[in-house]
Amino acid sequence: MGERETIRFADFVASRATALYRHALTVAPSPAEAASVVQEALVRTGMVWRAASRNDPELLARSLITRLAAAPVTPAEGNVDPWPPPDLHARVASEISRRVRRQHGRVVVAAALAAVGLAALALAAIRDDPGPVSRAQPSATASPPRSGAASPPRSGAASPPEPGAASPQAPAAGVQSAAPEALNRLVDRSRAVVFPMRQPDGLYFRAEALSPNGIAVGRTGLDYDPYRASDGLVWAVGPHTGRRVALNRPPAWYPWGHAAGTDVAAWAEDSGDRFELFCADPAAPEPSARQVSRTGVAKLERPVHAGGDAVVWTDESGSAHWVRGCGGTPRALPIWDVLGLAYPEVFYTDSGRLRSWNLESGQSSDVDGWPGGGREAVPFAAGGSWIVWVDGSTLTVNDRRAGTRRTVPLSGLPHFALARPGRLTLGDRLVAYAFREFESSREAGFVYDLASATLTVTATETFAARDRLLWREGTDYLVAPAKRL
Repeated sequence: MGERETIRFADFVASRATALYRHALTVAPSPAEAASVVQEALVRTGMVWRAASRNDPELLARSLITRLAAAPVTPAEGNVDPWPPPDLHARVASEISRRVRRQHGRVVVAAALAAVGLAALALAAIRDDPGPVSRAQPSATASPPRSGAASPPRSGAASPPEPGAASPQAPAAGVQSAAPEALNRLVDRSRAVVFPMRQPDGLYFRAEALSPNGIAVGRTGLDYDPYRASDGLVWAVGPHTGRRVALNRPPAWYPWGHAAGTDVAAWAEDSGDRFELFCADPAAPEPSARQVSRTGVAKLERPVHAGGDAVVWTDESGSAHWVRGCGGTPRALPIWDVLGLAYPEVFYTDSGRLRSWNLESGQSSDVDGWPGGGREAVPFAAGGSWIVWVDGSTLTVNDRRAGTRRTVPLSGLPHFALARPGRLTLGDRLVAYAFREFESSREAGFVYDLASATLTVTATETFAARDRLLWREGTDYLVAPAKRL
């Protein structure tokens, strides 16, 4: 197993161990036997990881668990601990290493496999540590936000490691803004809030969404590389203090699909058997997350959409649901193939037509300007009188109020950023695109100014909301308002 395969296997173990253990509890006669069969199933999956990862490694692991269990039994009643043993990951890494040594007679992959154990032990420590991470207490950033700084930005320059701290992995080539001077024409850098990716606890914050009031929502990992497993906490970084606050407790194994509105943040979280929707107030000073859905969240590109205090999502059956506020009651919608939300309108496709459903009136109507047919999976965003989408290598901008449409060639965007759908967000004036290639850590994006009709391609993800833009330069995130016309 090479280094890349080792890291991917470590991430798989960290993100799916809980779900696999809970599955084992339903087929094994005791929690101890469940832990044993999960360990053995993960060891066998790791031994054939290169082949397993090309198909469905979780399906393989579940099949092994079922076969290895003594006999199917009725799930245990009472207070059964749903968490796997905290040292499960380290035991899996140790057993794989032992079997490889036995097979080859020498230590051929010990150094690479050590990463599995180290990452796993760190994850276990995060989960069990009573310190600020597991308790999800607010923590100040390593340096105060620099609002109104006159010095030029650090374009692509990595922050030096702290004394005694492990050096972070170097960012991939080209992670800095491709044209910072072009962004200077779009945003007011003198009013930018800057906060570092690397947090005081050594974890790296990765932005996944931007709320209209400037709160960055995302997650943190063991280091810069997205191959490394998440700590399972969803974090919000405020626009004025730069303070990071955890929204969920206890942590999930792998939160994803983050979305943010003015008064709500939402994401999908592993509940054991499937992913469910969780919701929280992004401005809350303490964790406030609660599970909202009961029928799962579809494993699509962007199944969660937020706007204002509303969240819309698609469940595993393809049905759409929505909720107002995190304390509200979810309601089913008679629509499917949801593309986006611009409250109160939900945009969806029906037989190749683009339609909108008004959450307040319960009425639907056709939306003009959609070319129709086969475009359900394209990056899409809506807001005000605009709807925008990326199809192939073209950005389409549809002004519903004026009844006009324009197309913008994305010739400057790298090919890899268009091979799969990215994330498109829309503010009052700026359109932003975010693409991150998990398998290589490459990023790309663009910012399109609706007022001046100018396109700026960046080598990092960008997010737009209301009058703000979020992007990364080196190992710092910046949130800045658009310049006034």
